[in-house]
Amino acid sequence: MKKIGAIVKGKYYSLTSEQKELLINWRELKAQKKKLAKKKRKVNIKLDSIKENIELIEKKQAKLKPSIKRLKKDFIPTVSIGYDKRWATYICIIKLKRGSKSFYLGKEEDIKKKIGVFYKDDIASMDIDLLKKETLKIVRNVIGEFLSEAFNKEKPKGKKKISFDNIINRYIEKGDWDYWMKEKEYA
Repeated sequence: MKKIGAIVKGKYYSLTSEQKELLINWRELKAQKKKLAKKKRKVNIKLDSIKENIELIEKKQAKLKPSIKRLKKDFIPTVSIGYDKRWATYICIIKLKRGSKSFYLGKEEDIKKKIGVFYKDDIASMDIDLLKKETLKIVRNVIGEFLSEAFNKEKPKGKKKISFDNIINRYIEKGDWDYWMKEKEYA
């Protein structure tokens, strides 16, 4: 037992140099382990605090969720594009709780011609699903400005009605696109 006690206290009388190296390495590793365990305790305390904060936020969100659903239902429009097979034309339908409005977009080539000015690449060969997606993006970007006037029973004079041309013009005024090119005819 005296040898173990001497080793623990740092006295290495009867140890060989290899044994001394092993003992030094073991003590260094033990010290590192102790430091890491201390860090782990601190991190776990912080982690518990973060988890509690997340739970509080989730509870607050759960309380607000019905109000947000009502808000979305009442004020955020659902915009979709419909296809009329008889005439091969597209219309845009905007739904709110107050009602729905629709406006004529045109034939596929007309739509490509109108929105083609906002894209660097030639969109004449664009897939119809991508064309719908890009048209929806443009409509959603500016439709809010038209909705309050569209659902107003008393139409003030001089206000623009919802139409694809008016939406394109407003989108041009807003300047929210990445690229502009000269208008050109598509074959």
